[in-house]
Amino acid sequence: MVRHLSEEFARVCLVARTEGELRLVSGDRPGEYGVDALVAHRTGERKRSYRDPVHSGGQRAKIAILLLLATMSSAGTADLLLMDEHIAHLDSTNIDHLAELMHALDERVQFLLATPTNAESLRLSWCDLQLAFLPRDPGQPFNPPIRILCRAGAGDLTARYPSELAAS
Repeated sequence: MVRHLSEEFARVCLVARTEGELRLVSGDRPGEYGVDALVAHRTGERKRSYRDPVHSGGQRAKIAILLLLATMSSAGTADLLLMDEHIAHLDSTNIDHLAELMHALDERVQFLLATPTNAESLRLSWCDLQLAFLPRDPGQPFNPPIRILCRAGAGDLTARYPSELAAS
């Protein structure tokens, strides 16, 4: 299982323009084991443990997201991932790399992403559908208007899922 997850982690890291591998490590007690994620953020850089203090907070967040996405993209896992402000600690380059990765995985994983601003949602052009909750006017009840943004053809469920819809 660890070998399969390590292979998937390495693949996910490559899409995100990072090098990574997982290693099985001994735990604190006999018979206990854990997994260490070793990552190099740049080509030619030595892979370092996720616990190494050389990684910035944003790099640690990226490693955690990559590990999550590697786990989610494995067969037999849940196919929906809900993430709130998933890019909060990432720089612009890593946001773009993560978007490429999520787009590459969209056949296996459905993403429900919450972003705090419309500017961040513009980077999600690969998404089929986006809901934009607009600010409510002062004094108005808590039901702000919602804008639905749809990628061309994304709303045509018959074309996207012909066999599933024919069976129902």
